[in-house]
Amino acid sequence: DALGLALHSNGHLGADILWVPATKQFPVHTHPGDHLLYCITGTGTITVAGITYAVHPGDLYMVDGLVPHAVGAGPVDHILLAIGAPHKPVDSQERMAYTDWHGQPVGTPVFVEPA
Repeated sequence: DALGLALHSNGHLGADILWVPATKQFPVHTHPGDHLLYCITGTGTITVAGITYAVHPGDLYMVDGLVPHAVGAGPVDHILLAIGAPHKPVDSQERMAYTDWHGQPVGTPVFVEPA
């Protein structure tokens, strides 16, 4: 349900807007590189290595490459700026891999249990 909009990439470092509709979420996944997530609007959560943090506008989180994490929206749409390196286009199969909390690939996405 979440969508991404590419903003800019120089081939290594790139930025995208991520839109997570109210009450929806990205499943547990990893990326090949590090990235920053900056909350533009809305509230939600980020779960990194099994620990869930509340996210509000202006919050900034860094997620190291290959660390399992998930992002969810609260009662309103959640919009994030994602900056990553190495950058992969939002529609690339290489951008993220669905995993369990140990970083092992999974065939069926794992979602964070609602609080």
